[in-house]
Amino acid sequence: MDGKQLKMDSKGQVSAEFLFLILIILIIITAVTIPLLANSISAGQGVSQVSDADSAMNDISDAVNIVYANGPGARRTLSVYIPQATTLTSSGNVLRMTLTGISYKDSNGNPQTSKTVTATTDYTFATPVSVALTKGWNNIQINWVTNGAITIQKV
Repeated sequence: MDGKQLKMDSKGQVSAEFLFLILIILIIITAVTIPLLANSISAGQGVSQVSDADSAMNDISDAVNIVYANGPGARRTLSVYIPQATTLTSSGNVLRMTLTGISYKDSNGNPQTSKTVTATTDYTFATPVSVALTKGWNNIQINWVTNGAITIQKV
C-alpha cells in the first residue's frame, strides 16, 4: 500500500467515526427531549382546558346577571366552548362544572387531574341547575320565566 492510499483510508475512517458520533448524540437528545416535550404538551393542554372552562363559566354567569337585571320575561342565548363533556350545576348563587382527566399543576406546583371551575351570580337559584354539556360549542339559553325562576338550558 502506498502512502496516498493510507492517507485516504484514514480520512474515510475519521468521517465514518464522526457520522457515528453525530448519530449517537442525536439518539441521546431525542431520548431526553421527547419525554420532556410530551409532559409540557400535556400540561399545556390541561391549562388550556381549565382556561376555556373558566371563560365559559364567566360568560354564562354574566348572561345570568344580565337576565336577572332585566327582570321577569328576559332571555339570553349564548354560545360557549366547553373543553370536555361535563355538567353545569348550581348551588345557591354559585355555578360550577368539573373537568376530569386533565393534567396540570396547581398554584403550589402540585400535579392535579381534575378541576372544578366556579362562577358566582347575582341571582340565587331556587332550584338547582343541572345541564349536561358536550365537548365543543354549546348553545345555552338563560330564561327568566314570567312569575317564575331563572332557568338555564342547552338549546
